[in-house]
Amino acid sequence: MFIASAVVATGLGMIASNPSSVKADTVTEAIIHGGDQPLMRGYSWLEHLRNLPDGSRWRVFRAIIGPDGTEWFDLGDDQLVQASGAWLNDYYSIPVVNMVEFQNDPRKIAVIMSDEPATLWTGYGQNRVASGRTMPVGSAWLVTTTKTAMGKLWYQIGPNQYLLSDDVLRNFKL
Repeated sequence: MFIASAVVATGLGMIASNPSSVKADTVTEAIIHGGDQPLMRGYSWLEHLRNLPDGSRWRVFRAIIGPDGTEWFDLGDDQLVQASGAWLNDYYSIPVVNMVEFQNDPRKIAVIMSDEPATLWTGYGQNRVASGRTMPVGSAWLVTTTKTAMGKLWYQIGPNQYLLSDDVLRNFKL
């Protein structure tokens, strides 16, 4: 069992006393509660993608405060769920941004979509070395920058840590 105890996120104002001290690449996990919750895409939340089942677990990359004060959790790839419908395992560690900051953030999420886990590389191109770790199919990672070497695109997801673009869903622009 992943979570020993859960807290209800009732107000993002309690998330961090100093949001600027929160690392931008921190993630946590949410458990959907109170019935199925709508998964929405985009800034205006006009596109309903599907419902997330009650009790399902999702990686949360940051909390977002909408222009009307509505609180949302970013599940990656421009997919949002309303904060009132999720419990977080560690909501003091995720960054909090307003919707304009979210919309203008150049970093995007890469989702491992190959048939097998993706190799995590130290370095990229000819200088790459397999790190000994693989990223699970369906996992999502924050991409901070891209590099091109030997005709291949590489996504940086950590300090000197890269994924080969062939192994991820590339439905975003950097």
